[in-house]
Amino acid sequence: MTVSIVECSKCHRSFNYEWSSGASWGSIPLGNRSIFRCPVCKELNSFDLSHRGSDPALLTTNDMKAGVGGRIWGLMLGPFLGLIAIGVILNVTLGVSPLVPIIGGTAWLVAYIYYLTRRLRLARPSPTAGNKGNEEKQD
Repeated sequence: MTVSIVECSKCHRSFNYEWSSGASWGSIPLGNRSIFRCPVCKELNSFDLSHRGSDPALLTTNDMKAGVGGRIWGLMLGPFLGLIAIGVILNVTLGVSPLVPIIGGTAWLVAYIYYLTRRLRLARPSPTAGNKGNEEKQD
């Protein structure tokens, strides 16, 4: 188990997050970042896992407690597995190449992960949003 100290960009609470590299059932790993629910505010968020270590004074959660939820996994994997199953059935029954449904399932998976990361990026407040009004008043 690897432990990282992460901070939620919505509620700004820090906590220890235990995770396994290469295997994750409760979060969506994206390089040094991972998408999972904050244990404090319960909002889906993207967290930076590059700050390794733990702080005993902070709340500790793990991959299974802070999962993204069944709806997100269902929307991501349901069409993907369904299209792959259709490709296999077409191949077995009709002898048709299963590449089109498999490529469609893979495209769906990539598009849905892109959608999640884009949604989280837009939901995150920008660091300069609070200073915008002050800059206009000074000019």
